[in-house]
Parts: sequence; C-alpha cells; structure tokens
Amino acid sequence: MRIVLLTFYIHCFILVALTQPFHPDINKSEKTQVMVLATAHLAELFDDSFDPIWLSSLLDTLERFDPSVIGVEEVPPHILHYMEFDEHRYGFFTQMWPRRRIEMGRKVQDILGLSRPEAELYADSLLQQFDDNIIEPEDRFRLIQYFVAAYDRVNAALHWSYLPESYRKSNSIDELPESIVEYLKRFADSRNEIASIGIQLARRLGHTTIGSIDDHQDSDIIYEIFEEFSKKLRDHEEYHLFQQLYEEYREKEKRWIDGAKAEGDLYPLFKHWNSPDYLDLNMEQFKLYFRTNFSNQWDRRRMAQREVRDLNIASNIRRLSAYYPGERILVIIGASHKPFLDSYLSRLLDIEIVHLHNIQ
Repeated sequence: MRIVLLTFYIHCFILVALTQPFHPDINKSEKTQVMVLATAHLAELFDDSFDPIWLSSLLDTLERFDPSVIGVEEVPPHILHYMEFDEHRYGFFTQMWPRRRIEMGRKVQDILGLSRPEAELYADSLLQQFDDNIIEPEDRFRLIQYFVAAYDRVNAALHWSYLPESYRKSNSIDELPESIVEYLKRFADSRNEIASIGIQLARRLGHTTIGSIDDHQDSDIIYEIFEEFSKKLRDHEEYHLFQQLYEEYREKEKRWIDGAKAEGDLYPLFKHWNSPDYLDLNMEQFKLYFRTNFSNQWDRRRMAQREVRDLNIASNIRRLSAYYPGERILVIIGASHKPFLDSYLSRLLDIEIVHLHNIQ
C-alpha cells in the first residue's frame, strides 16, 4: 500500500512540475535584448519632399541602444528562393513585391555563373575574411554582386552605400547591368524605412550585414479567397464602424505628421507609433475579425493567416538571436506586427523586450 501511495505522490509531483512555467537559471543582465521598433511605411506616408535629416534624432537614440545586429521587414533570401519554386502556392506572391529582386538576382547569377545558394555561400565566405569593416572597394563590389545574385537586396544596398562615390563612377561597376546599378542607388537612398533607418543606422554602427526577418509563407492560406473575402468584409457593418474609427485616427495622424515635418523631427512620431495607446488602437483591425462572424469563417481564417506570419517572423528573429546571445537586437517593422511580436518573443526563455521609451 505504501508503495502504491508513494508512486501516486511521485506521479502527482511530476504532473504539477510539468504544469509550472520553466524559469531558466539566467540573470536578466545576461538575456538578449530585443527592441521591436514600430514604424509606418515611410515610402507610403511621405512624398518626394521627405528629408532624411528628419530621422536624425531617432537614429541618435537607436545608436545609443547600440544593437549588435539589425533586422528589417524583408523576406529572407533562402525563403524567397523556396517560394520561387513553389508556383502553385506562392507564384502570385513572388510576382508582386519580390519580382524585381528575383529578376535582378537571375541576371547576376548568369553573369557570375553561380546559383543563388552558391552566391550566398560566396558572400558569407568573403565577409569572414574582413575585420572591423575594413573592406576595399573592389571586394565590396564583389560582395554586392554576390548579394544581388543571392536575392539579398538589403545587404547589396548596404555595401553599395559604403562604396566611395569615386568608385561608383568608375568603369569597375560595368560588370553590373545599368538597370541593377540604378535600382541599388534608388533603394539605398530611398525613404523606405529599411534604407532610411536600417541601412543608415547600420552604417553608423559599422555593420557589414543586416538581417531579413519577414515571412510570407502564410499567404497561401488566404490568396484563393482574398478578393471575395475583402468584398464581403467591406460590406459588413462592423467594418464600417472600424473605418469611422480609422478615419478619425488618420485625421489626427495627419496633424501629427505635419507638425513633425514643420519641426524637422520625426522622433516624436515614432514615440507615438511605439506607445501602448497607439498599439492598442492598431489592434482594432484584428479585433474586427472576431466581430464579423462570417458563416464560412473566412474572418477566422484571415486572423489565423496573420498570426502564422507573425509567428514565422518571431521565429526568424529568434534564429537571428542565436548568433548574438546576451547582446542587443533591433527589429524595424510595420507597427501592426509589434504587439504580436512583443507577446511571442517575451515568452522566450532568454529574451528581454526593450521599448523605444526605455532608451535615454
């Protein structure tokens, strides 16, 4: 009887232990700090009057955070490569935003006689040969070629921005088609937050790579029903109520933007985009999917699709963090992703979430 009772108590102890959260034996100071910086998509928000100097105060603050690596909202090259060859599930996506990346990459693959994975391997191998970002222009240009061939426009543009102007104007760059050179120029100097914040901060910090942490492998969940679902959603009363709330916010945001432009400083705008009040308001677009109650449950399917994307992004950030334990990571991403990512990442065992307002 005693043995039976002892066995019972041991089983109860094990079951209780399994239901308790696991707390790793690690000090807070040893955790990897991750800041998810919420941003609007600046290329959509501002016209050609945009002045990069408006971001100076923000960049000064982020430089004080001193991240060891920066992650941006771009599909990683190897994932894009996988999606490229699964046309049934992802062909509609690869023919949209990433189409130019793929076209440029294929051109340079032909020039170099390399496959995409080979180009990525060559770029990684070449980077390992350099210390303290001391890279001669000729080697940097080789890196640019490899990165373009690897579908990595972010790091191609980063190293393009490092190239001396004299080298950019030399005959040495004739190995790249003029269309690709022009594309790199435009992207590296664009108001897109990947370039205007990510690349500019990476240069300040002397980084040689930027991480791509986005993911669109969720898109096959919704694409077959997207048009019909969108029409059904726009016709719903709950959507009209949400639109009223959204329009009221947009009017306020326009005044904030005009004020920031007049002051020549977007930092207050970024503090607003990263505030709890704004992020709570931003979540209304997702709460909508639980109010529409579609009989075919497409609304729930849309919500699931969005969470799959953010879970994949969180996984990409976690993968990036594997190489920087105990250091700092900055992720620059659309504001609607931040609440999800903060929630997911905060549950990881050695990750500490840091917010913009934490940086003095």
